[in-house]
Amino acid sequence: MDELNAKLKYVFGDVVVKKDAVLYQEVVRLPRFISEYLISSLKKEEPEREDLEKVANMVTRCYPEPRDRDKVLHDLMKNGEYNVIDEVKVFTDVSSGTHMAFLWNLGLECSITDELLEKYENLLRQGLWGLAKLQYVSEGVGGGYVTVTGFLPFQVAKLDMDAFTDGRKKFTTEEWVDVLISTVGFNPEILAWRKKLAILSRLIPLVEQNVNMMELGPRNTGKTYTYLNTSHYTRIFSGGKVSPAVLI
Repeated sequence: MDELNAKLKYVFGDVVVKKDAVLYQEVVRLPRFISEYLISSLKKEEPEREDLEKVANMVTRCYPEPRDRDKVLHDLMKNGEYNVIDEVKVFTDVSSGTHMAFLWNLGLECSITDELLEKYENLLRQGLWGLAKLQYVSEGVGGGYVTVTGFLPFQVAKLDMDAFTDGRKKFTTEEWVDVLISTVGFNPEILAWRKKLAILSRLIPLVEQNVNMMELGPRNTGKTYTYLNTSHYTRIFSGGKVSPAVLI
């Protein structure tokens, strides 16, 4: 796997993330794929504890609890600016000809600059996680408003499928299967070929339209682990009791 990982890093560069370091407890509040991105941004094969602490401190400082929303707004009005880690989705209001950014963690709606929309068009699609720079604009007696003036994405902001396709051609089928298995979070070195294919078959609904799969099974068989480590678009119903209304 060391040789394959080196080849993967050489072909895909900064898109490759180091997954084992996210077990560091101070970043587990964030979605796993965001934690992986932040750790990988350190650009070190083996991040030192001091490096991980810097990431953890940034998360603590910039990723407030939803209950701290009013405290964040207070500091924003007082200081004029505030950096916050959040998932940002931009909505278009045709009637007013404006765009409004919504920060899901804080539950905050604010304006956003056109320059950011031009640069990160996925803000208008599924939204992006990142470090947003908020600015408070005072309008005197009439109050003021909040706007997003800067944004640093913590995930791939523009997906270049041609680059992925070209990179895939540099791997054999066996190598690419091991890459996918490793991405999900399993160790391909201890799995038989048939088991690898069985794991990958569970991911078909994520890449093929009109294919659906319901996975039922006892505890500790890798169901939740597989899907949560692959895509945040999956829905997990745990507890063993799911009504038809909740399922649909």
